[in-house]
Formats: sequence, structure tokens, C-alpha cells
Amino acid sequence: MAGLLQALSANARGVVLLVFLAFAAVALIQWLMWLAGVGRFARGAQAAVAGRSTIGYYIGTFVGQIITEFRHLLALVVVLLFAATMAAVLALGRGDFEHIKAGVQLVAASLGGLIGSIIGYYFGESAAAKKEAGGGAGSGGAPPPVQSSGPTPTVTSGTITPAAAPPGAGTTP
Repeated sequence: MAGLLQALSANARGVVLLVFLAFAAVALIQWLMWLAGVGRFARGAQAAVAGRSTIGYYIGTFVGQIITEFRHLLALVVVLLFAATMAAVLALGRGDFEHIKAGVQLVAASLGGLIGSIIGYYFGESAAAKKEAGGGAGSGGAPPPVQSSGPTPTVTSGTITPAAAPPGAGTTP
């Protein structure tokens, strides 16, 4: 394990460049497939609509998708910032447990709440989408009451009169 960490430390720029190029290649391939309408981006019968074969349509759709998906991009950027900061803390700790512990506590305190908010947003969004689609557990309206409301006590001139007990109350089966 120490040999691997030493090799990564000696070639840190190359590893970061390799990871960046891998992500860039995947993004480029996905974008090209989206433009060509191949794979999961395949167009159905709507592809024959006039005006959809121009470059303006593709640029407009691309910009629209960026705006629509900006919240997902922002969440991804925050999560990547959290991961990069944690990696930097581990790398700069140089094996000293106290430095690493202090750094992890600092990063978790500053960005942990933000990560929790993002996770909560996505779980809430998926639950709302399921409910809207009719597949959610609470899609049938208001839940039934747990206990029916019985008679209520009355208050007259400062005196509280208890309500009569419902039939069968006080008996044990």
C-alpha cells in the first residue's frame, strides 16, 4: 500500500491529467451521441419534424438542457469539491494523524451540511416525482385517521365536565 501511495505521490499530475482526460472523453462521446441521436438519445417518430435538422436547433436544445440541468451540475460540482477537498486533506496530512483528523473535521463541518442538503433535495425530488406519477405510497389522498375522535369534554363557567365514555370502554377482552 505504501508503494502505491508513493507512486501516486510521484506521479500526481499525471494521474490527475489521466482522470480529467477520461472524464472529458466520456463527456465528448456522450455529447456526440446526443447530437447524432444514437443509443439512449435515439429519436423516435419526432425526428421527422421540420426544422429539427438545423444546427440552430441543436445549439438551442443544448443550451436549454444546460439550463434545465444546471441544478444537477451545481450539485455535482459541490460533491466533487467536497471529494477534492477531502483528498487534499489526506494528501497534505503526510501521514500525521492529528493533522488529518483536524483537516477532516474542518472539511466535514464546512461542507457536510451542504452535502446533506443536496442529498435531502434529491431524495425529496424523487419522492415527489413518484407521488406525481401515481406510484407513491401516499398517492391515494389523505391517510385514514389513526384513532377516531370521540366525545369532547365541555367547559362551563370554569368547570370542566368530562365526556361520557364510549360504549365498551373500560372493559378488557
